[in-house]
Amino acid sequence: SPIIRDRIFIKIPDSLKLNIFAENRKIGSLNCKQIETEYGGRHWTGWFTEDIPILDGPYVFNGLPGLIIQINDTEQIFDFQVINIINNKEENLYIPKKGKKVSLEIFNKIRQDYYNDPFSYVKLIGAKAMEDDGSGGMKKIDIREKTEMIRLILRNIIPIELNQKIEYK
Repeated sequence: SPIIRDRIFIKIPDSLKLNIFAENRKIGSLNCKQIETEYGGRHWTGWFTEDIPILDGPYVFNGLPGLIIQINDTEQIFDFQVINIINNKEENLYIPKKGKKVSLEIFNKIRQDYYNDPFSYVKLIGAKAMEDDGSGGMKKIDIREKTEMIRLILRNIIPIELNQKIEYK
């Protein structure tokens, strides 16, 4: 929720089977091999390089003998590309520092509850719903109007996991 800023994490239920193909391509100075996979109800095509022996990539795409440089779905809605590579001394950049791990079912219930009443937390604690007035001050918002705006946005989100799209009611 953007209002209460809770951090939650879900385990991705799909397992990835990344297929490596013989086709090679140079991307910048990197020698890359083509890959394909199915994930989230979408077909994905991409490129990875063994020149950088890191078994990682964007989002959930990882596990190859090298860094995934680029991957996109066949509808061209999502396109992940490396734009810069820097040497980082961190052990693991992706271990969450705080938050609560929940199942997909609980996550979807949280999303549906937020859709039903995005200002429930504000109402619960008795706070006033305010927003920036554009001049450095604050102004009261029309909760009904903002709720409809939030619902419109949520109904029009295109999820990466097409097979997990919520049909809000």
